[in-house]
Amino acid sequence: MATIEPTTINIKGTERKQITVTLVGKVYNVYVPKTAVALKFAGKMEDFEKNPAKAADDLDVLFHSIFLPTDYTKIQKRLEDVKDNLDLEDLVELMGALLEEAAEGDPTSSSSDS
Repeated sequence: MATIEPTTINIKGTERKQITVTLVGKVYNVYVPKTAVALKFAGKMEDFEKNPAKAADDLDVLFHSIFLPTDYTKIQKRLEDVKDNLDLEDLVELMGALLEEAAEGDPTSSSSDS
């Protein structure tokens, strides 16, 4: 009886794209969210815009996935600084732009068909 050799499948994945953004006067390098994260939050963007305070916990998870840890800490401090103009709405706007970028980079996205 002949032995069957197992098949090996190797999926390397796609390296996440890093983008430089200016966020209310400060420059940060952010990662475009992974497709799984982008899909989870894309449907919630309207809720974020209507009630950002309610969405703060969900956004926090997303911020952890796009900012380097040191930048995440800086963003948190800026949000708490009453003299800094950075606010949650600005981060929601950034998230919308990053979600669009993630959709453009998704090979299954219809926007990449054109």
